[in-house]
Amino acid sequence: MPRRCLLPQAIIQLKRERPQLAVNVQENSSDRLLADLEYKRLDVVGWALHRPAQHHLFDFLPLQAEPVSIVVRAGHPLCQHTPTLAEVVRWPWVMHPTSSPMRGLFEVALAEAQVRSPRNVIETTSTQTTLQLVSASDAIALLPTSILRTAISSGRFAALQLTIGEPLGYYGVMTRKGEERAEVVDFHLTTDDALRRLSAASRDRCGRCPLSSGQRLAPSR
Repeated sequence: MPRRCLLPQAIIQLKRERPQLAVNVQENSSDRLLADLEYKRLDVVGWALHRPAQHHLFDFLPLQAEPVSIVVRAGHPLCQHTPTLAEVVRWPWVMHPTSSPMRGLFEVALAEAQVRSPRNVIETTSTQTTLQLVSASDAIALLPTSILRTAISSGRFAALQLTIGEPLGYYGVMTRKGEERAEVVDFHLTTDDALRRLSAASRDRCGRCPLSSGQRLAPSR
């Protein structure tokens, strides 16, 4: 089950059991989400665990791996062949800020290949803004593979045949370590764990249901 399916299915199950509960789903970069979680502005965050230090701050329930892909508009000149890193950095880019794990992954891959960073860059954490800029120009973007399924199936975008480093980590659910969790948070974690166990059997039914990067579940109290 792609990770975009996990959150909607968890919310549906949560509302089935708690129909009067107000649920607020938001989107942001991982560093901001985890800061909100650390400072108790959120109770639970769905994201990928990237840094070992985070193990000391949060409990983490892994759900699935989080690879990334390079996306361009359909018909982009780079679609005509398999480009190299040295070639793609010469094009305009739409990227997450330098503090984000995904940007860090990209910079490490460039450093290992001894390729300089792109100079023409627009920074944003918005997936929709990124895709709009890519679709309207020759810009390139790096996004989690799972969020690109619908975009690519629409025929407006294409993923380049170029691997960028290792997967970001494992997508899962995080809570603050050493704290008693609210009942609704325990319910959400139990639901996500059940969805993970059902994922293999559900791929055919849910395989085209992608999930925006950085979405978070923040139940209203």
